[in-house]
Amino acid sequence: MPRILPTLISITILALTSTHCSTISVSQIWPPNQKTTNPTRIPVVIWHGLSDSYANPALDDLAKKIDLRYPGTTVYKIRLADSDPQDRRATWFGSANEQVDSVCDQLAELDELSLGFDAIGLSQGGQLMRAYVERCNRPHVRNLITLGSQHMGVSGTAPCSGLFDLGCHVLHKLIESGTVYGPYAQQKVIPAQYFRDQSNLAPYMKHNAFLRDINNERWNDSQPVDSGSHPIGEPEDGVEYEPRKEQYKLNFQSLENFVMFRFTADTLVIPPTSAYFTIPNATQSTLPDVLDPIPIALQDLPIYQEDYIGLKVLDEAGKIHYGTCVGAHMQIDEACWENVMDWLGGRRRPDPAHSFLPEPQQQLVFQNE
Repeated sequence: MPRILPTLISITILALTSTHCSTISVSQIWPPNQKTTNPTRIPVVIWHGLSDSYANPALDDLAKKIDLRYPGTTVYKIRLADSDPQDRRATWFGSANEQVDSVCDQLAELDELSLGFDAIGLSQGGQLMRAYVERCNRPHVRNLITLGSQHMGVSGTAPCSGLFDLGCHVLHKLIESGTVYGPYAQQKVIPAQYFRDQSNLAPYMKHNAFLRDINNERWNDSQPVDSGSHPIGEPEDGVEYEPRKEQYKLNFQSLENFVMFRFTADTLVIPPTSAYFTIPNATQSTLPDVLDPIPIALQDLPIYQEDYIGLKVLDEAGKIHYGTCVGAHMQIDEACWENVMDWLGGRRRPDPAHSFLPEPQQQLVFQNE
């Protein structure tokens, strides 16, 4: 078994309240002395995932590895609150839209990022960082790298880790009660804001407050035959036609590279195909979504074919790439991180001969979601 560094940090969510985004800040973590930075290196910004925190020592370890490979690289981490417990809670409770807005303001104030940066989104942080690119992108992102993210949402949740895993229990109750698209969930519970049940899209299209917007989805969108979707029908009361946001597409397709990594043994992202921006093939998959269903190719989805956000433009330009990390969700071994770092440090493209399936080595473990 590989050695695990650091020990998994248990979570305690103190109260079922929203976190005010006025406390969001961006924290520089490496190098500690600004004089050691190399101005020719492209800075890196990391947005951590659900149940995790800016204080996780694993983030510092990742930053040190970046600096070892690309000396002088400045690494920043998104910070959602002033303390470790509050930062963890903010990944569960709050408004994704408000958090993205605040991060847009914070990054715009950093002179060190004015010429652009590379962005890494860890799990939930992946779609949040993508929202930054689409909605703001000032300063601009050169390469966007996501690991185990939920670009096409989640349609279920894994079992909770224990009695005190409050955020998880709240999300389960919202899903079971059918209120996951309700006003409270869509304004106060972050994972509910990227919940997307492909078999029942009508409430998602009508009420989702975050993912539907950054995916530029609309009520009358077509759906793949093999997706298992039921016809939505005519717009319901309260659903008004709105054009897709062209600026989202312009910003997103300005990326030099969009790189998506998934984990080979991911049982926390349901369905795991979401990490590759796609959904299960309902007619061919015999396994439950929690295992490893057969995906519909991204190129067969309307979001690609009709190019809602610029995926087709990026793909046809050879700018969409896929990577695989061996292991469970957010267990990042050194081989995985080496592949991630291929996209940093001013290197435009990794060696085409470089394998994305190395043998697992030492692992950095992040709080499982």
